[in-house]
Amino acid sequence: MANVTSINLNHLVLLDALLETGSVTRAAARVGLTQSGASNGLAVLRLVFDDPLFERAGRGVRPTPRALEVAADLRRGLDALDRVLRPRSFDPSELQRTFVLALPDLVQPVILPSLLSEVGLQAPGVGLQVVGWPTQAAPEGLASGEVDVFVGYLPRVDPPLTSLQLYDDAYVLMLRTGHPDLGESGELPFERWLACGHVVVTDEQHGGTAVDRALADEGHRRRIALRVTNALMLPHVLASTDLVALVDGRLASRLARTGLERLAPPLDLPRSRVRMVWHDRWSEDPGHAWLRSILSSSAQR
Repeated sequence: MANVTSINLNHLVLLDALLETGSVTRAAARVGLTQSGASNGLAVLRLVFDDPLFERAGRGVRPTPRALEVAADLRRGLDALDRVLRPRSFDPSELQRTFVLALPDLVQPVILPSLLSEVGLQAPGVGLQVVGWPTQAAPEGLASGEVDVFVGYLPRVDPPLTSLQLYDDAYVLMLRTGHPDLGESGELPFERWLACGHVVVTDEQHGGTAVDRALADEGHRRRIALRVTNALMLPHVLASTDLVALVDGRLASRLARTGLERLAPPLDLPRSRVRMVWHDRWSEDPGHAWLRSILSSSAQR
């Protein structure tokens, strides 16, 4: 007995064309076969269905009762298969989904306001869950599916992870107005800056940052007096102490407040580079691709 696994799909397409055109010649042209190829295909179909399927009628062919019996089901089946294979259209307004975003505290004030606005406009059925996720654990979270997208300062990304740089920025020195180490020109000399107590916003308990690595390359080391995970604490800490902090320019703009100075660092530093990272399993997913696109546009704004 014939079944779907024992027949060439092209033969079913040929059968549909024969039923519609009533001509071996026209059916062959429609499906891209020579006339002899179509005749050979019809011979195979007759064996599969154990029926002549078509009889000669003038200059064309006429379907047998068995061919007419399968015609409607065959057309519906081919239409359904065509829908399966057709590229999916995507409308974010119809999306009902919650995405888990791992956004370090340094990134949240920069990206979230614009991102939330865009999600609300384009996809009211989408929810976002923002989680604190240690940078070094990001690959594990993405691999397990606990996290959909990580955004931050992950220094290295290897397959099956993919990354896209969202933005880069120059570091800005933040400290309180009237800081005792400020010179008469309103600048903080390098040696005085190095001797200050430094605040670092990080999700890691130990280890240096890109700033510390740049300093080490020059044979210097700063004194980290305080590590915090919440960037929003930074203005309060700086305003009430003689501590100093280096943050990227976009975050500094978000955290600016009366009583704080924003200065160029007293040394050359590499730019802060923020990347979006995801697992390759989601690369072709329309909803995930949409999320990545608005994350990118939100970061640019």
